[in-house]
Amino acid sequence: MNIKISLDKTAFQCKPTSSQTAFMKKRLPEEEDYYDIKTIAECIGNHGHSFLPATFNGMASKQENFEQCQLFGLDFDNEPDYEKIKQKLKKYHLPIVFSYHTFSSTPEHPKYRIILCHIVPITERWLADMILKMLKKMFPEADKLCFETARLFYGGKGLIDFNNVVEETGENTFNIYNLVQSFEKFLHEDDRKNFARNIKTFARRYGIGLSDNHFNIFFKGNPAYIITREGVTSPSYYKNDDLIGNNIKYELYIPNMSSKIIFYEFSEEQKEKEGLKIYVDKNEKPKKIEKVAENKICSLCRLWREFTNGTGERLNHDDKFLLATNIRFITGYQKRFFDALKKHYPDSNLYDWRKHFHFMEENNYKPQRCEVCKYSNTCNHGYTLLETLRKKKLIFRTKNYDFVSIDESVKQVSHALKTALKNTKNRIHLIPGQTGIGKTTLYINLIKSSRFKKPLLIAVPTSNLKNELKEKIGKDKVLDIPALNDLMLEPATKQTLKKYYEEGNFDEAREAIAEICMELEASIDDEFFLSGATERPSDAFNKYLHPEDYLEKTSKCVIMTHARFLSLPTKLLKKFEIIIDEDILYNSMLTRVGSVKISTLENVLKESRLSYEARLEIENLLDLQEGKCYKKETYGRIELDIETIEKCKANDNLTEFLKAGCYMRQKDCIKYLPPIKFPKCKLIILSATLDNVIYELFFPTREFILHEVKQAAYMGNVIQYPAYSMSRNTIKNIIKSNDLSYSTPTMLFKKILSYTYNVTYGITFKKYEKDLQLKNTLHFGNLAGTDCYSGKNGVIIGTPHFPTYLYELIACTIDISESSTNSYKNRRVNYKGDRFHMMSYKNEILQRIQFYLISSELEQAVGRSRLLRTNSTVFVFSNFPCEQADFCEFDYLKNADVQKQDTDQRL
Repeated sequence: MNIKISLDKTAFQCKPTSSQTAFMKKRLPEEEDYYDIKTIAECIGNHGHSFLPATFNGMASKQENFEQCQLFGLDFDNEPDYEKIKQKLKKYHLPIVFSYHTFSSTPEHPKYRIILCHIVPITERWLADMILKMLKKMFPEADKLCFETARLFYGGKGLIDFNNVVEETGENTFNIYNLVQSFEKFLHEDDRKNFARNIKTFARRYGIGLSDNHFNIFFKGNPAYIITREGVTSPSYYKNDDLIGNNIKYELYIPNMSSKIIFYEFSEEQKEKEGLKIYVDKNEKPKKIEKVAENKICSLCRLWREFTNGTGERLNHDDKFLLATNIRFITGYQKRFFDALKKHYPDSNLYDWRKHFHFMEENNYKPQRCEVCKYSNTCNHGYTLLETLRKKKLIFRTKNYDFVSIDESVKQVSHALKTALKNTKNRIHLIPGQTGIGKTTLYINLIKSSRFKKPLLIAVPTSNLKNELKEKIGKDKVLDIPALNDLMLEPATKQTLKKYYEEGNFDEAREAIAEICMELEASIDDEFFLSGATERPSDAFNKYLHPEDYLEKTSKCVIMTHARFLSLPTKLLKKFEIIIDEDILYNSMLTRVGSVKISTLENVLKESRLSYEARLEIENLLDLQEGKCYKKETYGRIELDIETIEKCKANDNLTEFLKAGCYMRQKDCIKYLPPIKFPKCKLIILSATLDNVIYELFFPTREFILHEVKQAAYMGNVIQYPAYSMSRNTIKNIIKSNDLSYSTPTMLFKKILSYTYNVTYGITFKKYEKDLQLKNTLHFGNLAGTDCYSGKNGVIIGTPHFPTYLYELIACTIDISESSTNSYKNRRVNYKGDRFHMMSYKNEILQRIQFYLISSELEQAVGRSRLLRTNSTVFVFSNFPCEQADFCEFDYLKNADVQKQDTDQRL
């Protein structure tokens, strides 16, 4: 069989560079021709020739210039099991024509491309796109970027399989009818609960009619070429001919099979049932909207935005008709509709559209419902576009994001890191980088390259992350400063040591560890030296007890936790280039609130050995009124001896308490915040949650450099439901409420989960983890370093508010005095380009601190799915806006009728 493609004449032995690719794209349209399938496979698979499966009218390989396509490619970069994919293709009756190893494939990590061939060329762009979208859903293992009609594919370095195509019989090809049958089966097996909704959404997108939840696509001709599927009813063309009538959308002829495949649109009866055409009486005519800004409609309606801007997928007639029935009720927008037709749809018949508008006016057409739109599942819509414009939004996004490609964002992070490393002044460099962008990979490559004047010191939030990093770099290339959890201790011993630390008995803890270290030293015998071991059992303990000795001597790069880093002296740290991974201010400083019981302090006052300064300080703290904050003039001037602490029989950390900077009286305790200090040396901080304003508030004497890094758009999706805050208090009130029938958290979460699909894990408050009946659950405050859910769908339930005393203690640290008693209310607020309602303070600086903490926790939660590089979906049930979220603002806890009503009172 001869197939028309654009095949590059140049052979490559490795992946072409960006400049080579640019020249290739310019010359490829000139090289389109008919080639034998065997020649195509040989040139591409064994000799590294690049190709465009589709051909295009003119010299630009753009989707809008699409001419035809017969070959369809699937890339598999992250599914090493080729036989597994081969069996899956066989299951769906999709024969492989040829497959080959791509240039980046290795024996350790195989990567390959599989090429399928349709029985005849596809000359309709919408149909080629439909085939690609079906394959994309059926093969989520494949690279998401390969499902475009204008996709350029590089050649490879060796064929894996080749199966010749027999033109007369169509052997080793597939046809769209059989693919549709397999796709229906896939939808049914993949998500049986939402099968009807999913197939309806897909059908609307391509204007294909449905009968009994089957596509109105029928095969007319030789029945020997029809493959039936077990579990999927294959409707007969003849049986349904009368039902469908003459509403034909498209006919695809297959000469070598003496057959054709017929695609039907919705019948007039179905259109009326689905709300595609609705007539109303004159007295029900909607009231016109007089003044609407263009940017408002564009921000609220994606369909209108793509229509007027000429972006996204080309709109079909039904999409444009949906818009027309709505915008005719908005003054001035009929003209804008025709302007968009002239500019972006020059092949449109303007005379016909004027007749459509006249006919709608004469027959008083009602605005079509937003739910028939192809974007209805992810758009903030009301019942119609008019209602969407009239309703008060819960979250109004005012910022326009200027996204760049992932490669460009990585390039900017890399450039910022290299610039910061070259800078010699004692500044703090803030480098924002999205979760999953590859920050860790960048500094791992730096360590492996050894291209730096000073050794690097990497500080990470947790021991687990530190140990993962050590494995990736290589144990012999770094000095690992262990944390307590890294020491090989009996569980009971480790528990005792943790208790010492919690109570501030640091000397006792160190003495206990030193004893264990000496015992290990004494246990070393000749057998140990003969074994060839490079490290003594006691080495980890010595590093833990005396990190300064090892850091002074080493020329290696060093890894440690945030907590260990903050305990080291500035003089020693100046020896290193310090890179802090993740937001240390959020993870390890601002949220470290401690508590001491009033009774403990009263016991301390009874001690006769207490110094005058200590007694006066504690008496002042006990005299504090409830809810009031107190800030000390100087830190750490008072200390208690071990004997006094032991006599009080206190389980509280009195040592840390007396060294703290700010205090707040609660009912039976005093909350405190330890001093927030950075070493006075150069620091480089890489994180997705950095806020330079917050850093400058807490370290006003330090010089900061904020490196500009533009965000990349997520490959995946964040779908957010902001109708309720789902804070702890909200969940409690919903359960108590008589208006909503959710008497337990489990019932409430079950309702919420009904708005999600294929969810693998869930995140909520620790208190409600067991009520979220999923196999895998996490809780707020315990998310750092959880990478096992990359590419998985997840659900987040809750707005992680911190206690008001934390906000007020933090405010006290920077000399802001504001009490929650009168100030903490439901307010209309602004944060990073979003306007929304939230329980917050009047003081804008305190607001920013609050939102910084909440957004940091939510972004960490969303980041578990690694949306930047995977096509997964995270469902968020919170009223705090997440980055790049699509908002669904209906009231999801009430019935369907209520969902369509106005949503002003949801908070």
